[in-house]
Amino acid sequence: MIYEAPFGELEMSVLNLRDAVMGVAMAADGAPERHTMSDLVSDASVELQSHANAMVSAVGAVRNSTSALDSRDAVLHAVAECQEQYIAITGVLQDDLMHYERIAELATLGRKKGAGWGRWTHEVLETLDGCRQPLYEVQKALFYCWKTVSATVPATFPVGGDPCGSADECGTRDRRPRSAANGVHPASGWGQEEERNAK
Repeated sequence: MIYEAPFGELEMSVLNLRDAVMGVAMAADGAPERHTMSDLVSDASVELQSHANAMVSAVGAVRNSTSALDSRDAVLHAVAECQEQYIAITGVLQDDLMHYERIAELATLGRKKGAGWGRWTHEVLETLDGCRQPLYEVQKALFYCWKTVSATVPATFPVGGDPCGSADECGTRDRRPRSAANGVHPASGWGQEEERNAK
């Protein structure tokens, strides 16, 4: 099966990312008490888990089918779903959790609110950092899948052929340059009417 190797790599990387995201959620739940920052991290981790689980479901649907790995359409659907969820995950991480200002806020919170918060912020930052490699592995696996799928797509047009097919299929076509067909001289960009008025 041509899709077995790339899809197997995607499946493994998706599971590893799901585990990394679960680590963030567990760390978020360990806050000493309710706080704006802990709520933010917790909400973001729930969203991350939702996207990661959707990826796992997409690859699982193909893996659990006896014939799906032989179907380009089934694999394409799963890879497209994983790509969409991957984009969502990176958006949550970059916009809500891992940009410079958020990291600085977490570090400051840990320093100012005592040992309990210090341990919490350290664990959150550590688990967030642990998402970097799994994200990279998913990115590589997705590229591998897209490359493999695209290699199996039949050519739409014959080599050297007219993409429109016959004249009957395309209708009567004006083969003059677009600008000339529209009454505009290609070299000047002037319309014929404007040129006559200019004289």
